[in-house]
Amino acid sequence: MGAFTGSALVGLVLMFLLTVGAGPALAQAGRGTANPDAGAPGTHRAGLVVRFADGKVQTACVSFSEPAITGEQLLQRSGFKSIVDSGGALGGAICSINDQGCRYPSQDCFCRCTGSQCEYWAYYLWHSGAWLYSQAGAAAVKVTDGDLQGWSWGSGNFSSATEPPAVAFADVCKAGAVALPGSQTSAATTTPAGPGALLQYAAYAAIALVLLGAGAFVVLRRRA
Repeated sequence: MGAFTGSALVGLVLMFLLTVGAGPALAQAGRGTANPDAGAPGTHRAGLVVRFADGKVQTACVSFSEPAITGEQLLQRSGFKSIVDSGGALGGAICSINDQGCRYPSQDCFCRCTGSQCEYWAYYLWHSGAWLYSQAGAAAVKVTDGDLQGWSWGSGNFSSATEPPAVAFADVCKAGAVALPGSQTSAATTTPAGPGALLQYAAYAAIALVLLGAGAFVVLRRRA
């Protein structure tokens, strides 16, 4: 019975060291495991076409990791400098792109509108091979993988305006081209064991020694 008790105590000590004592090491290893996709470009892409007053056209391809973003986010992530009036009932109104437009808030976002006809940044969605004038603001429109959107500065009446030129998605987001990153990612880093972890290891060692000593005492006492 004494031998069984001593062996049981030794076994408990070993189990303690292998399970509880190894916990901090496993926890640290888990914190240092990085997502293999962290820092990689987004898995989705959307294209943007911007037509300026002089007829010049610039495009951008934006990658993003979310299932969907808004039209406003697409513009913000494209690299174009934009000024947005977020107080609109239908979503944010774009006042200026790359310094073309109105200098909100020192000017009204639609400073070039003095009547039924005006000049402003019209918002378009590419649909079934043609541009569709958007009645909703960019903040209220979802953008998913493969979408193409456009902005065009020119005259209009808030139901139609100057359309961007017809451009295919494949021309904006060319195969193999590196898209602009749509979201920031960060890789996980390994956290070294600090003083708290070392104290925890010392406590585990002390408990193990006490259990080993108790086991040896029981074995020796039974043999005597």
